[in-house]
Amino acid sequence: MDRPSPVPSDAPATKRARTKSRTNWKDGRPAVKDRQRAAQKSTQKNQFSSPRHVVAAVSENLARETCIASIDSLNPLTLTVFKQANGQTFNQTLITLEMISPDEILVNEGRKGSLLAQKIYAFYEEKSRFSDPLPQANDQYEDQDQDQPKKDEVMPTATVVKFVSRGSFDQTRGAELLEKLARPSTYNPEILSDFIIPSSTNAVLRYAQSSIGASFAPHTLRVEYNSTELNGKMNIDRSSIQNLELLSNARNVKGKQSLFTCLNNTVTSVGSHLLRSNLTAPSVSSSTIEARQDLVDSFLGDEILFYDVLELLQRLPDLEMMLGGLVVKPSSVTKKSVTTKTTTMGIASLVCLKTTLQVVPMIAAALEGLVANEEEEKREKELGEMGADDAAVPSDNSSDCSDSSKNVLAKAILGALGAPELKEVLVAVEEIFTSSTAYMKNNHAMRHQECFALRPNTDGIMDVLRKAFLANVDDIYAYAEDLAEECGITVAVKEKAKRGYYLQIPAEFGARLPPIITQPVKSGRFIHCTTDEVFSLNARAQENVQDLLLLTHLRIQEVLDYARKRMDALASMVDAVALLDMIHSFSDTVASSRKPWTRPVVTEGGNLAIRGGRYATDFENVNAGMVATNYVSNDTMAPSGSNFVLITGINGGGKSTYLKQVALIVILAQIGCFVPAESASIPLRNLICTRIGTGDDFEHNISSFMLEMKEISYICNAVTDKSLILVDELGRATSNEDGVAIAWAVAEKLLNTKAITLFVTHYSGLRRLEDLYPNVANISFGTVDDSNKVVQDFQVVQSACTVASSYGIDMAAVCGWPQTVVSTAHEVREYIIRMIGGDGGVKIDTGLGVEEHAARKRLSVASKSLAVLVESRSTLSEDAVKDWLDGLEKKLEEGDAELLENDVE
Repeated sequence: MDRPSPVPSDAPATKRARTKSRTNWKDGRPAVKDRQRAAQKSTQKNQFSSPRHVVAAVSENLARETCIASIDSLNPLTLTVFKQANGQTFNQTLITLEMISPDEILVNEGRKGSLLAQKIYAFYEEKSRFSDPLPQANDQYEDQDQDQPKKDEVMPTATVVKFVSRGSFDQTRGAELLEKLARPSTYNPEILSDFIIPSSTNAVLRYAQSSIGASFAPHTLRVEYNSTELNGKMNIDRSSIQNLELLSNARNVKGKQSLFTCLNNTVTSVGSHLLRSNLTAPSVSSSTIEARQDLVDSFLGDEILFYDVLELLQRLPDLEMMLGGLVVKPSSVTKKSVTTKTTTMGIASLVCLKTTLQVVPMIAAALEGLVANEEEEKREKELGEMGADDAAVPSDNSSDCSDSSKNVLAKAILGALGAPELKEVLVAVEEIFTSSTAYMKNNHAMRHQECFALRPNTDGIMDVLRKAFLANVDDIYAYAEDLAEECGITVAVKEKAKRGYYLQIPAEFGARLPPIITQPVKSGRFIHCTTDEVFSLNARAQENVQDLLLLTHLRIQEVLDYARKRMDALASMVDAVALLDMIHSFSDTVASSRKPWTRPVVTEGGNLAIRGGRYATDFENVNAGMVATNYVSNDTMAPSGSNFVLITGINGGGKSTYLKQVALIVILAQIGCFVPAESASIPLRNLICTRIGTGDDFEHNISSFMLEMKEISYICNAVTDKSLILVDELGRATSNEDGVAIAWAVAEKLLNTKAITLFVTHYSGLRRLEDLYPNVANISFGTVDDSNKVVQDFQVVQSACTVASSYGIDMAAVCGWPQTVVSTAHEVREYIIRMIGGDGGVKIDTGLGVEEHAARKRLSVASKSLAVLVESRSTLSEDAVKDWLDGLEKKLEEGDAELLENDVE
């Protein structure tokens, strides 16, 4: 019978089995990657990721400003503080809470009757009925039974709203607590000027500490303060996150068809969490975006670097658990006050820290090679440009060649990974730990690591306890062997953190179990049980473990405090690894796609131009074995002179998918990833709002029409000149007359801003907006072939929809309607047309005569032509600009709109 070794070998952490396709790279990029690698990677990553339990506290002042302070009580690394201004709806606060996704929300009991408290409670009322208890940190060491399927994803739990005492929101105590726990480099005392910030901070920190039964170490907590502008991030509201399927599938929460799932090829928990936060709040800094794109380019251009970094990232332990063990500190170090949970966190944190600090220099060495290669190429290029005569003369700027480097981000990561404090911590840890101590992904082996981490022959009591523990474990294994031989059955020894050692017998021997077996429980194909002898030996072994953990904890306090004093360097290292993992995941996604992705050009303003854009959620890459889908690519043009695009067309033609496609491409561009298109120019957006989808909100008793009006109300109030607005069939949940009026009014509101708006409608009358406003462009989906049959080719047509309004009845016939019902529908439609005229739809008279209509069209085209001129003026000479303006004036006088349109094209 195989027994676990009490002292693991010096071998590195087990690497994930993977298949490398090094021979399938073309032009420096991998061709098709086996998607089973990503599935294995995701399963392994989630299996060993630490649990999560986020607590948020909300407070408000009389000016309707709110503050949300949140922290993960099981991995208390960062205190996030959001201060926001709200209107009557407190919509921004609810959006932020949904983005944080807290497990518990703390509200001041004294403000229970306030509008904010009522809205929060109403929003989470249904979910709070199904709350789960606070998970325990020990659960992360539970072994998975071999016969049970391993859970590869954490199931979402309901959010619980709790009303706590007024004293929990004490601002004075909150300010003192924040000054004591916050890392000075991340803490600005000015945030205490508003009482709601320390008020929420006090509530959430004291609640988190009481939940885990321990205190936070001084000056170890990172503080992130975000204002209403989300600290330079794009704002995406809650409904848009759901409609665009950024984090989960809109139809199936457990489904894998989401943008996050398609991009998530990360191998560390910190990388996965960083990707998630970036998708919900992309960057609006062009320099940040370009630096990320440069690093993606470097990974795609160097196969060896791509795989070397991947393999090194796989060897890293759970970095959040590592830092969490440094933050959590028992109030007093005694056998009664030091729990197994906090002791295990501290020891495991140092074990993980040792492994991490040994791997990080290897990652740095790989990136140094990338930077060195670039600098060498620059020197060679400089020498080539200097010529043979000047080759011997050194360049004065040779030392500054990195100023224009495209590897700015790689150098920044190198700076974080090469901090001298990291080496100091590694030396301190190696002095107290054995050379064989390393992080193990096997939970049972990790428990042995914790007991045998310290060097032997340094503490006599510890050596005695180790021998006693090994003797008890050996006796359990020997007893199991004797029992199997005596009874003629198969007996295995298993271990769990809570239960300890027990016996496992195949279920086929259930009828032959000896009478000495106690506590038999069937679990899948096995029976878990024990005996009085095993129970006694296990009790003694567990007592040995407790004593060993306590002694180890006492011995490592100096090292823990030493590491806590260098928390800034350790946290910066973890942030750098998270960023590197996320960027590597981007390149992995691009390399594995069977269709082309391109590096977008991100600009501060200008045109939105996408050539050959596709839907970003590539389902054929989500699950191996799925049938490949032939996506139809489409171009998107929204120049500054035509920032309002009206989209019409047949049902099922692809309008809604087109809207989502544009939004996802913009989001991908602003997180620094490549985009699924042939080419793309993306102007930076600071807000994305959508009105997509249909259906009632049964949870909050809101009808389809009311839901539409609430969402469009938020859009009209929040729209900025740098917004991307997507509206899909507004007004369809009410009568035609009201629907047209609402859609027209909202369209006029949006087109009078500089925001880029894509507006889908089935109201044909809205096409007349192009006659009145020069910045409106009409496009459509669906055409009619020679036999007058509607064709769903999913291609954009640069004009208004020309399909007859009776196509709805024709589509109904295709769907299997009885012929009698179809005939009746045609008869009723003809009767309506005879009665009201036109095509049966609501008629809109813009009041323009034929001449005025033609004049407005010329003016619209001229405005667009001028917009093109303004954007290209920097590349034109003064004479060329004058010639352009003279020609434009002449064509306007002659009324030649067709020639003007050709100029614009």
